[in-house]
Amino acid sequence: RRFAAMRWTILTPDQSVAWDGEALTYGPGVGAEHAPAEDALEDLWRDYYRATFNPARIKLKMMRREMPVRYWKTMPETEIITDMLREAPQRVANMLAHTEGQTRSAADFLPPTQTLPGLAAAAKGCEGCELHRTASQTVFGVGPADARIMLVGEQPGDEEDRAGTPFIGPAGQLLDEALQHAGLVRESLYITNAVKHFRFLYKDSFRQHQSPSRYHVQACKPWLTAEIAAIKPKLILCLGNTAARALISPNFVMRDGRGVPLGEAPTLMATYHPSALLRLPATARARAQNEFMADLRCAAGWQ
Repeated sequence: RRFAAMRWTILTPDQSVAWDGEALTYGPGVGAEHAPAEDALEDLWRDYYRATFNPARIKLKMMRREMPVRYWKTMPETEIITDMLREAPQRVANMLAHTEGQTRSAADFLPPTQTLPGLAAAAKGCEGCELHRTASQTVFGVGPADARIMLVGEQPGDEEDRAGTPFIGPAGQLLDEALQHAGLVRESLYITNAVKHFRFLYKDSFRQHQSPSRYHVQACKPWLTAEIAAIKPKLILCLGNTAARALISPNFVMRDGRGVPLGEAPTLMATYHPSALLRLPATARARAQNEFMADLRCAAGWQ
């Protein structure tokens, strides 16, 4: 019914079927060597597939479920999937840079001299995205300029937004306890977030956390890049997927990449965000906290 206006043939080793516009005709199966060779229509199909591909909505697990890899050899579009995935981060960046009404970013507010005090002062006036309109204030990073280890979270929470300091709420308290057990001194670390303003929704008179979008992360990234350049840490520990996707890969998945040191000067590593641990049920939380502690002990090796 979907392709009634088209003439088509399906060939398999077991059976074949053809539609001439009026009737289906079934026949014996044939081998791949008897199938037609690639034609110009496949080039057109690949062009169409590339044109409709949305690099901002990559879901590899779903793609493989709906389009199993074992069938890829018979699908012309699969020849360009690897290239499209490789190009996706830059295409997303280009889209964000040219989106109407979203042309500003933190880059417009960076000071000429990018010392930590200068960056923190300039960030107070940042209007690189719309979050500055509803947040109480910019929550910039804190810590020594010569910190060897840098922790990067997602965004400030309600308490952080009111106080202007990162990681002081329930997640921060859990982080402090974990750092102490791992042999890390908070005052020796530089602690910041990928996004410097609190994004939230009002619900029953309370400000409910809302994760920042990819646009917010991209718009705020110049601050994070400047912090890294000023501090030159040996290790950057990404707390949660948002930070990891900002610094490691846009397609980062915690269950696959957690606890793996990557590169050097600085080395990048990801672990759970403390707030994610607080939301887990008791059984899952115990296992995840053990993994979290193992990652912090690993990070302590960069002191």
